[in-house]
Amino acid sequence: MRLDIYIQDVVEKKYGVKLSRTYVERLLEKGGVTFQNEVIKKKGFSFDPGKRVPELNEELVKNMLSVYQTGKRQDEEADAWDASEMGIELDEARVKKAADIRPYIILETDDILAVNKPPGVSSHPGKGDRGADSMVYQFIKYMRQAHKYIPRAGLLHRLDKDTQGILLFAKNMQTYNEVKAQFEQRQLQKHYFAVCKKNNVLQSNLKQQLAFLHKNNIELRRFTEYGSTVEAIEQITHMQRPVKLDGFIGRRRGTPFMVYTHDPEVAEKLVGSKNCYSDVYIVFEDETQLQLLFVPHTGRTHQIRAQARYLGCSVVNDRVYGDKDTLGGTLGLYAVAVNLTSKGEKIEIALPIEKILS
Repeated sequence: MRLDIYIQDVVEKKYGVKLSRTYVERLLEKGGVTFQNEVIKKKGFSFDPGKRVPELNEELVKNMLSVYQTGKRQDEEADAWDASEMGIELDEARVKKAADIRPYIILETDDILAVNKPPGVSSHPGKGDRGADSMVYQFIKYMRQAHKYIPRAGLLHRLDKDTQGILLFAKNMQTYNEVKAQFEQRQLQKHYFAVCKKNNVLQSNLKQQLAFLHKNNIELRRFTEYGSTVEAIEQITHMQRPVKLDGFIGRRRGTPFMVYTHDPEVAEKLVGSKNCYSDVYIVFEDETQLQLLFVPHTGRTHQIRAQARYLGCSVVNDRVYGDKDTLGGTLGLYAVAVNLTSKGEKIEIALPIEKILS
């Protein structure tokens, strides 16, 4: 049996936590495992568990579990090591140049940091970005300066570079695992506000919904005319049934362009086709635009932008999915609210309404 697998199994059975491979390597480097009274540092070391098993330094394991769950480390190697756990190699020059994240903070607790990501800034540093800033580097800089440590956890999800709105970071591993699972199992609720270009080729379900609202004299108000984001969402979702988009999304072959469709035959021709589901509410309309509220139940790449195009009303200033005459400013898409659970407590995070279309 391989030593690294054995360590993970033993720790999980005894403490209910499965250590990452990085933490297993760290335990071995610190001399925390012995076999027949000899310190073993090779993770690929093999042995017969039916004869004799390695011994773990329990005190060292407990200290490491504390670090693993809280994210806090005191030793000098913490910065680079913990940053690597977030999926990046820490670039000190980029951390130093990173913008101050504090003006964008919406909510901060012991466990979560929620920020209003500005348009034009990437959520996560990517390949070929030539040293550009990202919210992850801003988060690292802030945590180092304000809290004197970098958490092993970090970014919980991503927003498109040009999308503005709520972006979540976990400040410890327990919260990261808990909230990340809610994203993956679709147990949390997200709301996106979109300003779209109105045209004469709207999808039939959307046209029927508009006709229903007009026939029943249901008042439509601009999103920013409500007292708050929470009030807007509550009233909009209460006064109408959603247009349901339950189809497929995949990449058009040979392009980065995502296509949303209800047709299974079309979906089969798309690269990486997956199911894709959102509820859509009409917020407001005038002669030139539609304001829509999207409640996505899946988290596919460019999901809302591709679905808006399918509906016949691309998000304004969308350089990928929009018409050429819609360009000229920032993307009209905002992540306005997220509802989640942390340590058994329900948390509602909403973008201040004055930050929308500002």
